[in-house]
Amino acid sequence: MQAFECEEKVCIIPKTQFQKLVENQEKYRKIVEENRKLTNQLSQLQADYEKLKNEHKHLQEVFKKREKEVSHLQNEVERLQNRSIIEIILEKLTKRKAIEGSTKEK
Repeated sequence: MQAFECEEKVCIIPKTQFQKLVENQEKYRKIVEENRKLTNQLSQLQADYEKLKNEHKHLQEVFKKREKEVSHLQNEVERLQNRSIIEIILEKLTKRKAIEGSTKEK
């Protein structure tokens, strides 16, 4: 048995009340532990959310870039479809002459 110290206050309560206090203290300890676990879980979920948000932002930027590339290629296809065969032949001949001219200069 534990001895009391001088001028220590002592409270005498019925055993049932004491048991209730012990039960409440245990419940409180469990609640505190659950709160700690939930706080840790929340922190992890917030970190995961930030990662996903950054990934989403990156993917949106990639999507916009690809969208511009597709638009450019569609415009190029359209431009090429609207050209006549004579324009295509003339362009190839012009390029060939430019290549031949640059090789003769060397």
